[in-house]
Amino acid sequence: MSQRIDCDIIQDLLPLYVEHLASEASCRMIEEHLESCGDCRITLEEMKAPVREETEEEKQEIDFLKKIRKRHKRLITAVTAVSLLMAAVVFGIAVKLFVIGSPVDPNSLSYECSYNEETKELTIHGTIGYRMTEYSGLKVKKSRIYGNTLDVSVLGADRLSYDKNYETNFTETITIPGDGNDWRVDFVGPGYTRRNIWSEFRFEDMTPEEMEEFLYPETHVTSEQVKLITSDMTSADIQELLGTTAGTHQDGSLEYTLTYIVDEDYLIELIFNTSKPDLPCGKTGDEILAGKRKKETMKYRIEGDTLITFPKD
Repeated sequence: MSQRIDCDIIQDLLPLYVEHLASEASCRMIEEHLESCGDCRITLEEMKAPVREETEEEKQEIDFLKKIRKRHKRLITAVTAVSLLMAAVVFGIAVKLFVIGSPVDPNSLSYECSYNEETKELTIHGTIGYRMTEYSGLKVKKSRIYGNTLDVSVLGADRLSYDKNYETNFTETITIPGDGNDWRVDFVGPGYTRRNIWSEFRFEDMTPEEMEEFLYPETHVTSEQVKLITSDMTSADIQELLGTTAGTHQDGSLEYTLTYIVDEDYLIELIFNTSKPDLPCGKTGDEILAGKRKKETMKYRIEGDTLITFPKD
């Protein structure tokens, strides 16, 4: 056996030798080897040397490093959590813009409708008039403003290239509730925009009260309700106070108008901006009432399927 191998064996046995756990035969072999091997004697002396205790300064330094390491781990965890949250938000926005899409302006749509009397199904063939928007779906729900009305939102997803031809055509079939009579279907979009595309009710079947409601679908309020409006109230605050009005329109800008009938004889119009929903109206109820106008009393006549209205003399 070579000297190196002897040393390896002896150094493996030295811990047992130091602790007095080696057998007598092993002890004799170790002692005989130590007489001729300086390296193993040095190793033995190092094992027998007392372990030096850490100084207070060293302990404080170790504690400080442990605290730094712990804070570093917390910082990494916090940064990772914030990064994941931001990634989730960005992903959600991207999905909303480029996958789900948002309602397009009804005035940008061209369409044709066909109605099946037997199945009560209305088929809509339409086209979105935006070059960088691709059709992504249709959302249908009963109107919260008009009775017997289905609100149809055409969803368009944003696209990035002006040169590509995206799919802007769509064909969708919706079922008209009940027997289909006295129902209408409207395209609805941002800023309370609304466009009637189909109706099955007949004007000649309306009572005078129903015709009045049709001609003036706006929400009826009292002047005392309007006086409760303060200048710092937003459009949402006013609608919560007065109710949601059907008398809205949009002229192609970001502004939209809420129209109310006050005390049955007057009209007020409140103008808001869709891009600034939290912007205060800036007027008190008294100031709004100062701009009210007399509601015209309308006459009407029916020619075929067309309703013709004109003010009474």
